[in-house]
Amino acid sequence: MAQQKAMYANAYERWTDEDDQRLLYLYSQGKKISELMQIFARNKGAIKSRILKLTGKKFTIKYKAIIIEYRNLVTDSLCQ
Repeated sequence: MAQQKAMYANAYERWTDEDDQRLLYLYSQGKKISELMQIFARNKGAIKSRILKLTGKKFTIKYKAIIIEYRNLVTDSLCQ
C-alpha cells in the first residue's frame, strides 16, 4: 500500500462526487487512461474500475460512445 501511495498520491483515497463527474467528463472528451492517471494521481486499475462502477459497462472502445451520449444528455439538461 505504501508503495502505491508513493507512486500515486490518491491511491486508496475515496472518490468524491466531483471526481466522478470530472472523470466521466474528461474521458468523454477523449482523454486517455494514461492522462487520467496523471490527472487523478491514481493507477490504471483504479481509473478503469471507477469507469466500470459509474457506468456498469466494461471498459471498451464502445464505452466512448456511451460517455459521449451521457455528456450530451447532461449538456442538454443544463441548457434548458
